[in-house]
Parts: sequence; structure tokens; C-alpha cells
Amino acid sequence: MALTERGLRFHARPHHWLAAMAVLLGVLACASPAWAQGEAEADPQVVLTGRAEVRPNERSESVVILDGPATISGFVDGAVVALNGDVRVTGTVEEAVVAVNGRAIIENGGRVNGDVVSSRAPEVAPGAVVGGETSRVRFSFRALGTALWIIWWLGVTVSGLIIGLLLLALAPRAMAASLAVARERPGPSVGLGLLVAVGLPVLSVAVLFTVLGIPLGLLGLLSLTLLYSLGYVVAALALGRALIKEPTSLYLAFLAGFAMLRLVGLIPALGGLVTLLATALGLGALAIAGWRAARREPATAPGTVTASA
Repeated sequence: MALTERGLRFHARPHHWLAAMAVLLGVLACASPAWAQGEAEADPQVVLTGRAEVRPNERSESVVILDGPATISGFVDGAVVALNGDVRVTGTVEEAVVAVNGRAIIENGGRVNGDVVSSRAPEVAPGAVVGGETSRVRFSFRALGTALWIIWWLGVTVSGLIIGLLLLALAPRAMAASLAVARERPGPSVGLGLLVAVGLPVLSVAVLFTVLGIPLGLLGLLSLTLLYSLGYVVAALALGRALIKEPTSLYLAFLAGFAMLRLVGLIPALGGLVTLLATALGLGALAIAGWRAARREPATAPGTVTASA
């Protein structure tokens, strides 16, 4: 049994930190929470604040406490996680013990068959048994936030890229028509797009308060992500076509514009503003192009933009 100390940084060896987060997410995913302020327990048990306790001769599937200590004198089939407090074990824990902003204490007679990880140096009594590694990890929630933001950015990038390529392949005329509107009427497109981007969620939430409007409200809210993605894709195509002129393929234009928007999106504050305006431009262009198509009006003069351009 080795006691090691590792400082957690996003660029350093984060496997213990990731393991701790995985344990927490796994426990929360399988838990049927017993929201409690003190002594409430369940199997598994999740406590908001106070104390989590598994007494002698008691058994729990797993234990998670968000604010406060955990005391394990009985048997836990899974992991024990305390996000702001110590974990004291005199019983048996089959999986990991994780104490964020606290100390893991394994007393005489205590047994942990997994790893023991805490932000303060764990204490393991001579008569205790730890089957895994005992480690001190300096948990950094700032690093966690950075990691989650990067994962989000990558997810949006990949999904947007797929949506854009699919639209160009399956609906080239609609994309060409929306592109023409975005280039010819950028101001009205942005204005209408902002109205749609803000008005649709507000309207959807409003109709949720009516019995008959609940299905429409839910549909409106569920469609927001797809609509915003469509608007963003159209804006990326418009930007790309401004950078790469005809007769170069629309696919290359889209890739260039999309890459430019995603890179600008990395800039704090400015990236968010550009993303908002780009999404509004695309949404408005889509709405206007759809209106023109419904009225059977040409989106642009013949020969200006074509799907194969």
C-alpha cells in the first residue's frame, strides 16, 4: 500500500481526478436519491448536507454527500464520495472512497477494496486494509470547468460539422437559398433571427402553463438546439462563401466558414457575441428563404448562387 501525493493540473497526470469524477457520476447515475438534511438514508443514499452514515449491520449500495462528512461503519457495495467533508471508514467499502475538500480516514478494522483518494493526505490505520492505491489529489474545480468547457466545445464542433455536411448533401437547394438571403439581406436576417431565437423559447415556456399547449411548448423547447444549429451552419456557409468565392465548392466554403466561427468562438466574450449574431443571421435567412419558397418566389436572381457552386 503506497501513499502518494499528486497535484492536479489540467495538463498534468489527471487520471486520479478523472477516476474520482467517474466514480461520482456513476454513483449519481444509479442512485435513487434520498434528499436529506441529516439522517435520511436510502439504498443507495444521497445526502445534500449534514451527515451520511451507514451504521453497523446496515448495508448501502453507494453513498454520496454533497456537503458534510460520511461515516461508514457498515457495508457499502459501491463507492463512497464526499464533495465537502471527510470520509471515515470502520466498516467495509467494496469500491473507491473519495473525499473532495476533505480527508479519507480508514480506521482499524476498516476495509476498502478500491482506491482511497482525498484532497488531504489520507490516514490509514495499521489495522486497516486498502485493496487499491491510496493517493492525495489536489482537486481543482477550475480545471474541471475547463475540461467540461473543452468537451462542450468539441461536441458542438463535431455535431455542427456533421449537420452542415448532411444539409449540403441532402438539401443543397435549401442551403443555397438560405445562403442567398444571408448575403442579400443580412440586416433583416439578423433581426428576424434574434426575434426567433428569443421569442421561441419565451413562447414555448408560456404555452406550457396551458394544458392544451404543453405538447407544443415541449416541442418548441426540444427543437431549440436543432434550430440554433441550423442557423449556425447557414451563417458558417455565408462566411465561407465570403472568403472563398465561386466556383469553389460549397463544401469547401462551409468548412472554411465553420472553422473560422469555431476559432473565434474560443475568444472570451467576443466569441459568445459572434456566435449569437451568426446564429441569428442563419435563423433569419432560413425563415426568409422558407417564406419565399412557400410563396414560390425566387431566393435570388438566376445564376447568382447554385447548389453546385
